[in-house]
Amino acid sequence: MLTLAVLPTAVVAVAAALLSGGARSLLLPTCLIALSLIAAPTRQQRAALVAVLTQDFVRAARARGAGPARAIAVHGLRNAVLPVVTLAVLEPPMALGGAFVVERVFELHGLGELTLLAVQARDVSWLMAISIGAAGIAALGVIATDLAYVLVDPRLGPAVLSRRGEA
Repeated sequence: MLTLAVLPTAVVAVAAALLSGGARSLLLPTCLIALSLIAAPTRQQRAALVAVLTQDFVRAARARGAGPARAIAVHGLRNAVLPVVTLAVLEPPMALGGAFVVERVFELHGLGELTLLAVQARDVSWLMAISIGAAGIAALGVIATDLAYVLVDPRLGPAVLSRRGEA
């Protein structure tokens, strides 16, 4: 999994295209994008969980009789998942960038190709539409992240709600 986090999507896509022998299927490009998107959150989740499991409250839960599975599931994951939720907001733009590369490597016709043609043709309206759409998705992602914080840890509700007047 660490290899996918280190290697750029373009390198993995070119290697996969060469190994597939030119097979025309959407399964391989889809799997490449999915694997590249899973790598960073997986690494972040592992690092956060390792850090949380050394905290005093987890050791206290174990001392009170909680088993290893309960200590990880109830006490560890609840506190370690917040950085992953934050990182999840970055995934849609990364997926879009990865899709551009994978479309090019596997000779697929999609959003990436249309955007590159729009850049070459100086089609400002298409590029503005893509930019506004990406900004809207990013705004929805931030709202979804705040809501996910409150769902994961209800103690964060007052902090999230108090930010309404700021900006």
